[in-house]
Amino acid sequence: MCDGPEFAAWQAECIKALINVPDVEAALLIVNDGAVRTSSPSKRPRRWLKRFRRLLWDLYNNLYTARRSRALVRVDLSQILGDAKRIYCRVEQRGFSQYFSEVDIAKIRAFDLDFVMRFSFGIIRGDILDSARFGIWSFHHDDETTIRGGPPCFWEIYHGDRITGSVLQRLTNRLDGGVVLCKGWFRTVGHSFVRNRDNAFLGTADWPARVGRQILAGDLSVVQGHPTTSEAPIFHNPTNRQMIIFLTRLARNFIGAQIRGILKHDEWRIGLVDAPIARFLDLTSIEVGQWISAPRSSQYLADPFPVRSGSRTAILVEEYDYRARQGGISAVDVSKGSQQVNGPVLSTGGHASYPFTFQHAGSLYCVPEQAEQRRIDLYKPVDFPYRWEREATLIDSIAALDPTIVYHDGRWWLFCCDDDQDHAKLYLWHSENLLGPWEPHVANPVKIDIRSARPAGGLFLAGDQLYRPAQDGSVTYGGAVAINRILAMTPVVFEEETVVVIEPKMVGPWCTGIHTIAGWDDLTVIDAKRSRFIWPAFRWELTARAGKVRPRS
Repeated sequence: MCDGPEFAAWQAECIKALINVPDVEAALLIVNDGAVRTSSPSKRPRRWLKRFRRLLWDLYNNLYTARRSRALVRVDLSQILGDAKRIYCRVEQRGFSQYFSEVDIAKIRAFDLDFVMRFSFGIIRGDILDSARFGIWSFHHDDETTIRGGPPCFWEIYHGDRITGSVLQRLTNRLDGGVVLCKGWFRTVGHSFVRNRDNAFLGTADWPARVGRQILAGDLSVVQGHPTTSEAPIFHNPTNRQMIIFLTRLARNFIGAQIRGILKHDEWRIGLVDAPIARFLDLTSIEVGQWISAPRSSQYLADPFPVRSGSRTAILVEEYDYRARQGGISAVDVSKGSQQVNGPVLSTGGHASYPFTFQHAGSLYCVPEQAEQRRIDLYKPVDFPYRWEREATLIDSIAALDPTIVYHDGRWWLFCCDDDQDHAKLYLWHSENLLGPWEPHVANPVKIDIRSARPAGGLFLAGDQLYRPAQDGSVTYGGAVAINRILAMTPVVFEEETVVVIEPKMVGPWCTGIHTIAGWDDLTVIDAKRSRFIWPAFRWELTARAGKVRPRS
């Protein structure tokens, strides 16, 4: 459903992603031919008064936001959609709802469509909702359990919410009461309405393609759920008074973000806890037996992973230097209580972090993050723990963040985030053999939630349950760690639930963030951060904001 072959950029990305799915084609354009809405002259002054009460919003949205939004740039898809048939429909307006004629509904049904994407028309109701096999799909760019109505992604900033939700739903006759096909949450960009809305619009563009792949794989449960029963308040475009409050908060948030970005910088250190990682499922506080910090004030240590060989225990870490703006993998041999940092112990040819370690068939392995090189490599020690060499490339042409591997139920699984704008999307790969070939999960991204998507350490068993640590970046990067219990994991289905959140206050007053937790037998390691002024970082941030260099995302 559209106004013609020209679409907003985020809608165009949605259509392109759908067409790129094998066995999916665009069969029909249902073009909005306009609807005539009549009202008596006595209501027109009231309508103009209502429009004036929201004048600031109209000016801000149409003259400022629309011109700066990447998601709203117009894209002509005439060539891509050239083979699709077109029909022009005029709807009947009844109150706030629009109804299609029986003639037009019959025409649409004759195409035997699997589903219809709604990118035009208004609140549609009636028999048109059942004109395709799996109904009419529509986006609601807010969390329907807290916000119904609109405008999209606005009220989260107004109310100071830390997350902004989005929903792809199969429409029903109830406003924002559809069958949820896909749902996710992004971190609210409190200082920029344009960025907050663009993140939601562009970050959800691949959802219809994801649901389409699930249907083609035989998973019809994704379209057979029950309609949401949300009773959340229905919001409308803000009044002039609300816009003044909103713009004031936006300015305050922007100034605060700039000051923090220039003057406050993350300093991480790693902690050793004498307890198996499963104990963290019911801990209310964390007693760190030993802290290890970077040797220089311009550096930090993060992403710790323990590894043992015989009687020797080492911690592989990311050693980051603000002066070089690059991290590398170092080792700390803690067998005799040493805190000496030795590195680099492996070379990736660029920035490296998150040295995930595991053991298989008597051999030790490390899979570091090397998103800059756009590949996932497997390393083995040749002089433990001080020298590791590349054994193989597991997956090529992927900018994977925090790749984490586990062998479960006879199959290898690899979790990672893509280096996208928000790090809220979890991708899953699987293989019968460690060296591959690796296949992407049908439902990728299998999870969209800034609170519990990005990996934060190795998976572990507690009883017969498999748990996955993940980062909670809803407030700040590396804000906390959520531990998720995996409920289902097959090449077609993935489902998990958050059972524990490890917050910084559990570590102590020094800590303002935590984003890695990893265990090996009875030893668990974590990282924790504080924010402070660091001169090399301050100098670089000033240069970046002056536009002389491009900041690293």
